Amino acid sequence: MGGSLFLFLSVLLESKTAKTLFFSTATILLFLCIFAVVCDFRISNIISQYTMKIRETLIEWKHKVKYIYARYTYSIVFIIDGIYDIWLCGSWLSRKRIVNVKGATSYEPTRYWALNIIFKDAKFTENDSFVDIGCGEGRVIAWLINKHFPGQITGIEKDPDVAAIAKKWMEHRPNENVRLIEGDAMEQFYNDYTIMYIFRPFNEEFFERLILRIEEQLTHPIRFYYLTDFYCRKYLTGRQGWKMINRQYIWRTYGLYIFPVPQFYSVWIYTPNNSDPNSYTDPTIGTIES
Repeated sequence: MGGSLFLFLSVLLESKTAKTLFFSTATILLFLCIFAVVCDFRISNIISQYTMKIRETLIEWKHKVKYIYARYTYSIVFIIDGIYDIWLCGSWLSRKRIVNVKGATSYEPTRYWALNIIFKDAKFTENDSFVDIGCGEGRVIAWLINKHFPGQITGIEKDPDVAAIAKKWMEHRPNENVRLIEGDAMEQFYNDYTIMYIFRPFNEEFFERLILRIEEQLTHPIRFYYLTDFYCRKYLTGRQGWKMINRQYIWRTYGLYIFPVPQFYSVWIYTPNNSDPNSYTDPTIGTIES
């Protein structure tokens, strides 16, 4: 078979016309093969580029939709908080505001759902005394009252305009276990409290000053709840007497965004040097180990 084909080609190529036709056809076929390979490569590149652009566009739209959804649901949570404020306090406490106090950050109330998450495992007794340092308009206090906190509740707020709002609703809803201190947190006496809560009320310098004051005064262990601990947690980490027992982030719940970005909270136990850690039993975590 191969010999017959070779003989046929030999006879065919003896003719000049046939030879020209053969090489022309071979050249055309070779050109078509090269053209097909180049076109296939270019088409593949074009398809790949368009696929990448479509993918990038979809990712961009996904982030946009997620951002819009986050802002929308965050606004819903804001409104829900306002409704709870009116129900518990008779006035809206959800407003953000700039606080004109040295060392203080801007005022923003803690979300009610955030409080439910932070204190979900907490157990309070009638011997507990709770203080919200930098209480603002008093939302945490309102939440504790609604949860029937069994002990004493104290709020400390230095800004007179903000404190006036908390004082006003507290006067309309008097509670013998609740008090508001309008004054500087750096000048208060903290040994009366067993539970402390802060939501980023100070810059780093004033936070460290607060911790030093707490350490100087306390003669018994305390629980310390700290929301938005990004910047100042370093002052407690590895510090003598301080032990972190929990740290988690809060962002969404029930599909709704509580905060625009994740916010970490941590729970600490502080045991002074002049107290016996084995003699103190925390109702939330049991006996504290030395």
